[in-house]
Amino acid sequence: MTTLDKLLVRAQASGYSTTPPQDGVIRVALNGGAGRYRADIEGGTSLVQVAFILDPAQWQYFWAFLRNRAADGSEPFLADLVLDGSPVTEFTVYLIPGSAKVTGVKGVIKYVSAQLEVLPLDVDEDADSSVVDIFEAAGGDPSGYLDGFAEIIAALPEAP
Repeated sequence: MTTLDKLLVRAQASGYSTTPPQDGVIRVALNGGAGRYRADIEGGTSLVQVAFILDPAQWQYFWAFLRNRAADGSEPFLADLVLDGSPVTEFTVYLIPGSAKVTGVKGVIKYVSAQLEVLPLDVDEDADSSVVDIFEAAGGDPSGYLDGFAEIIAALPEAP
């Protein structure tokens, strides 16, 4: 497998706008009742609008990277993003061609926005199921959710 290049400037975490994947299940509207649902292809991508604040060196690097390593959007690359409430995570992304643009300038600092198509990470279905089970056992109360974990931790034997 080919190693992807990584964009070394990080988007501003407060500058994200995400359109989550809309696939996985397709709904067909039916007259006179509920729609019909069927499974679709897994692994849908998300569109993420990101913002960067770049000093002169970062500005030069950013545009050179997009032209050279990302081939103006035709080649995937790696980028650190904060999505779905997760910590900073490395994702494989594509630049949507023509989406990178300067949105402001303040002295030598440039503000840039771009749209990325983000490939999904593998989902741990067992972990998702556990989170749902614990939350439901706590009656949907966030403090009960945390109390459930505290009870589990308290029940563990102490280390020698």
